[in-house]
Amino acid sequence: MQLTEKFASQSTNLSCGKKQRQDGSYFDYVELTISSSSCLRFQQVENPSRDKLASIARMISSRERLCSQQAREILILWDGYHQSRKLSEPLPTPDSSVICFSLNAAINYYLLEVFKRRDFTIQEGKLKISKSEDDITRQAARFSQRLTREKRLLLYCQAAAGNEGSTSLKLQEFKPERDFLGIGAVDFPSRLASTRNFPLVFNSSFFLLELADHLNPFSLLGEHYNLLIRDSVIESPAIYRRAALVNSPGGQWQLKKPGIQDFAIKLGDKFYDLRDFSLNKLSSRSIYNRLFGLKERGCTCSRTPEQPGYCHLIIIGRDLVGYAPDGGAPIPQNGFVLALPAEELNPEEAAAQRINYHFASGAEYHQGIQAGPALVTGGSRVLTAKSLKEEEFFSAEALAHPGDCGVTPTDFASDIDSTRAARLLLGVKDNGDLGLLGVEGVSLAVKIGGKDLSSGVTLKELADLAVSRDYQRAINLDGGGSTNIIYHSQPLISSAGLMGCQHNEGFAGERMVPVVGLLNE
Repeated sequence: MQLTEKFASQSTNLSCGKKQRQDGSYFDYVELTISSSSCLRFQQVENPSRDKLASIARMISSRERLCSQQAREILILWDGYHQSRKLSEPLPTPDSSVICFSLNAAINYYLLEVFKRRDFTIQEGKLKISKSEDDITRQAARFSQRLTREKRLLLYCQAAAGNEGSTSLKLQEFKPERDFLGIGAVDFPSRLASTRNFPLVFNSSFFLLELADHLNPFSLLGEHYNLLIRDSVIESPAIYRRAALVNSPGGQWQLKKPGIQDFAIKLGDKFYDLRDFSLNKLSSRSIYNRLFGLKERGCTCSRTPEQPGYCHLIIIGRDLVGYAPDGGAPIPQNGFVLALPAEELNPEEAAAQRINYHFASGAEYHQGIQAGPALVTGGSRVLTAKSLKEEEFFSAEALAHPGDCGVTPTDFASDIDSTRAARLLLGVKDNGDLGLLGVEGVSLAVKIGGKDLSSGVTLKELADLAVSRDYQRAINLDGGGSTNIIYHSQPLISSAGLMGCQHNEGFAGERMVPVVGLLNE
C-alpha cells in the first residue's frame, strides 16, 4: 500500500486499512472521502499519449509471457479516430452488406479483408499491400498509406526478423482477427494527473478489453461504453441496465439503473422515444444490443435479423457510424442498433449530425457514470447472485456456448463471493460525502520475492466493506488491472496487473483507460 496522509486537504480525507481473513490471507484498502461540495466529474480521454501503440503492444506481449501463453510473432496496431470522424463518402463493406460512415469501420473492414487474403508483405519493417486491380485491395492500400502518413500505424515484432525468410515465417503465424487491432483513445491516469495538474484521477467505467469485445469492425480496443454524462451532456447512453451514479442539478448523487429504453433520441431531424421500441425483438420499431438472442437461444447474437424494407442503424455513443439496408447489421459491443422503416429516415443526412440523448422521463443530471453492479443501497448490501444477473452481467465462459462472444465485460466472473481481485467502488456516505474505496490486489501471474501480497476481494467482500465504512449507496467500478487512484500525482494503490513495473521497463503496470473520474479543488 502506497498511501500517504500528507496530501489531505479541506475537500478530501484519506484513510487506509488492512483486513485479515481466517485462512491467513489479507487485503489492503484505501479510502478517499470527497466533500459533497467538490467538483467531481467524468470525462473521456481527449489527447492520448504519442507512445500509446508501443505501450499497448508491450503490455500485450508482457501479459502473454507472464501467463505462459504463446507470444504473438507480429502485431499490427493502428490508432483509431474519434467515432465522429466520418468518411467523405459512405463506403460499402467488401461484401456490400453494410454501409460505413465511420472511417474506423472502413479501415477495419478493408484491411482485415486484405490480411485474410494474405495480399500483403512486411518489408524493412513496413506494411506493403500487394498491387492489384481489385477495388478492395486498392482501397485497403489507400487506408494503409493514410495511417502510415499520419503516423497511426505500428508494426510490432517480438524479435528482429533477421532476414526476409524469417519474416515470411512470422507472417504465417499472423491471425488478422487477433493480431490486427484498432486502438481507441486511452491514456494512463497518472499521465493525465501530471500533465493537467488534477489532484485526483481514477479509472471508472468498463471498456472494450478482450478480443471478444472488439471483433465487431465498428468497435476499437479500449472504447468506453454505457452511460457517461459530462457537464449535463449525455456522451453515451446506457446500453445495458446496470448501476450508475448520477448527480442531479441540486448536487445530490443518486444510484440509478438506467437501460437503453429509458432514453429519447434526436437522430437527424427526427425525435424518437425509445420506450416505444421493442428491445431485442423483431418488430416495426426495434432496438438491439448484444443481449439479443440470449433469452430465446441461450447465446448472444452478433447481428440483427434480416428485415427487408427496414434500415438497421448502427450507433456508438453520439454517432451514427453505419447502417444495414434490409437488416443483418453487426451489433457493436459498445453500441446498439436501431431498426426503422427504410422510408422514415435518410441515414446519410442523419449521420452528418451528432446524436442528442435525453432521459425520456424528463430527468436531468449534471454528471454520471455507469459500471455496476450495485453494491449498497439504504446502508445495506444489495448485491446477490440474482442481482448480478439482473444487471445483465454474463460471460461467454459462463454461458458455455462455443463461439459466443458474451456481453461486455466478457471476462467478468459470474460469482459474487469466489473471485478475488483488485476492486474500486464509488458511493455516497452517511453524511452525504462521496467515497472512493479501492482494494489492492495482485494478478496470480505476478510474483514479487515470494512475499504475501494483498489478495484483493470478492464483490461480496467489497460490498460488506462499504457497509462497514458507512456507505448509504455504492456501485462497483471497473476493477482488476484497471484499478487505479492517482492523488496529487501519487498512486494510492499498486497496480493489480504488474506490480512494481515502471513505464521505462518496457511495459507498464498501470493500464491505459478511456474514461476517468476527475476532481477539481
